[in-house]
Amino acid sequence: ATPSVTFSGLGWKQVKLVVRNATGSDSLVQWQSVHVSQSWADKTGPYTESFESGNVNSWLISNPEDNYAKWSLSNENGYDNSKCMKLNNYRDVSTAQAYTDNYFYNFRLGGNKDGLISPSYNLTNTTNSELIFEYAYATGAAVQADITEELKVYVSKNCGKTWTLRKTLS
Repeated sequence: ATPSVTFSGLGWKQVKLVVRNATGSDSLVQWQSVHVSQSWADKTGPYTESFESGNVNSWLISNPEDNYAKWSLSNENGYDNSKCMKLNNYRDVSTAQAYTDNYFYNFRLGGNKDGLISPSYNLTNTTNSELIFEYAYATGAAVQADITEELKVYVSKNCGKTWTLRKTLS
């Protein structure tokens, strides 16, 4: 009921759950369920982050469904036509092009949870730290009730062991 698991090495880990009873067994494999990071902070504060360099290697992209709807670097959709991280959450499956009104593909993306996790920051030597970011959103929904997307901002003070919800944008 409460297994103890140890992972070796850094990075995303595959997790396999096997259940057994008198009638047999079944298993479930999850990708990107656990990420093992180093034990020190990636950055030291105060710190300002920009995606203009194109280097997003220290950002973790969680896409548990392993589908097209995931965060990626965009060269043109950022504030003032700059680079940004963009959640591509729909595409035309017949042409593999992004931005479609293919209702059936879009409908199958419902319930997805994609994560964009910043590098860790050591803010020990800073005071009055703030997280400031720009965001934009567009929808093809025809009625308000069909808009169910949310952007949730979480913080962790213990290297990701626990997370606290700080803001929900809907």
